Amino acid sequence: MSTIRGSVFQDINGDGVFDLGEGLRNVTVFLDQNGNGVPDPGTDTDGDGIPEGGELTTLTDDLGEYTFTNLPQGTFTLDQVTPAGFNEPVGVPLSLATTGDPNERIDVNILNVNPTPPPTPVATTGVIRGAVYVDNNRNQIYEPFGELGEPTLADGFPGAIVYIDLNNSGFRELSEPFSEPNEAGFYFFGDLLPGSYLLRTELPGGFEVLGDNPIVAPVAAATVNEVDIPVIDPDSVYGRVIRDLNGDGQPQPFEPGQAGIDIDILDGDGNVSSVTTDDDGFYIFSNLDTSIPGADDPQNPFAQFIEREEPERFARGFILDFGNNLPSSAYVFTSPVPPVGLVPGEIGATIPPDEARQVNSTLVFNAAGITPVPNSISGVVFNDLNANSLLDVDPLTGLTDEVVEGATVYLDLDEDGQLGDEEPSTTTDFNGNFIFRNLPPTLPIDPVTGLASLEESYILRVEPTDDLENVTTPIPAYTLDFGEAAQGTLGLSNLEPFPPENQFAQPGGGINPDPIRVRGFDPLANATPAPIVPTPDPNLIV
Repeated sequence: MSTIRGSVFQDINGDGVFDLGEGLRNVTVFLDQNGNGVPDPGTDTDGDGIPEGGELTTLTDDLGEYTFTNLPQGTFTLDQVTPAGFNEPVGVPLSLATTGDPNERIDVNILNVNPTPPPTPVATTGVIRGAVYVDNNRNQIYEPFGELGEPTLADGFPGAIVYIDLNNSGFRELSEPFSEPNEAGFYFFGDLLPGSYLLRTELPGGFEVLGDNPIVAPVAAATVNEVDIPVIDPDSVYGRVIRDLNGDGQPQPFEPGQAGIDIDILDGDGNVSSVTTDDDGFYIFSNLDTSIPGADDPQNPFAQFIEREEPERFARGFILDFGNNLPSSAYVFTSPVPPVGLVPGEIGATIPPDEARQVNSTLVFNAAGITPVPNSISGVVFNDLNANSLLDVDPLTGLTDEVVEGATVYLDLDEDGQLGDEEPSTTTDFNGNFIFRNLPPTLPIDPVTGLASLEESYILRVEPTDDLENVTTPIPAYTLDFGEAAQGTLGLSNLEPFPPENQFAQPGGGINPDPIRVRGFDPLANATPAPIVPTPDPNLIV
């Protein structure tokens, strides 16, 4: 059955596309069968999911998103009930043809434009609004889609506050208006009497406002003053490690930060510094050495010219390692940025003097069901209903993936993709769990990458079943040192995985056959405790 989905939004920043923070919630979206432009009620008398004499309707969620699932082959007219204060939307009603294919996803965003002010009385107040953003290149121009990908402050720094300093004290008083930027970095002050206002911003430590501080923002009646606020922590690399709930490799406002991830940064001189992400998944390396070699030499006018005119030519290079000491091998990186080394989670960044860079990292955590023990590989096999590689709840259908009992899991020692007579194998118990115990270490281990060669690694595979003929999760190749363990989840589905819903799928469908290299962990020191489940049948354990 096909799916129609999308967002209902107001284009706050005028870029013509849906951005985070622009969604309109509680808007009625419907499939107009009779073409009268209103969502008529009806009754599903024949059980096909379509109410006769009426239309399918839904409300947008807090992010402005809507979804119609399980649609058969046919033609549908998509429309909405225009919210109060808006003119008719752009792009709807729209006729859409569905094939009934369960892999079909039709995306339509509905733009609501020209908010209509009340005709009477005449507006006597105004608005100040804008975005707080990290101005990485210090040009004081908000470039959300520029080559540096200018991030808004709220993307990486929860807790920023913009306030109107009524008494010019330099401090926020309890009586002074304030606005917390939303997930897209936008702030808003409405119903302001005409006059001149002082805008100040409370920022995390190390960050400063570029340009005027405070910002003088005049307001006239019935007008909107757009004031974007550039900030920066010079000579820094910052960002978030984000739990990638939908596996698309892109940060979403509903996806939480991952606390407790150790990050290393390596400069060109071989110096290493470390930080740990906070409760919001945020990290920052401040006061980095981004100086241009020779720039302070009075006998080197060329270097002085480069520092003044083209600093990016001598930008200092750094390497961030997000994969250092992960709490469990059940974490898999999904960031679309390719690693600079052989180890997943290594990302490069170049920083000209006095500038900054944002480097985010996204990862999936597929928790296994068995408490890890030394010298073991354990996990769970699940029915991946939407073939997205994640053991999760599908946000479109609301259906929860289920565990698979009786699936065959094996260690592919000869790398031929088939279960051989001499290869260890087991079947999952009623909780979908499996475990391989008493595994010898995969030696030798490369001292630089921390990984064994592919020939010495434990390649873990699951055999498809008659009902679930497609593997949806990446093929892990585990490196185990003495006393280490590994965990992972293996997905099966009756749907074939395709990008972009499944980050590990090939362009033509199916999972990439190349194994992903994963390092084991010390289960007695660094493992995240797994849920306690009934002990599997000993006959099912190798």
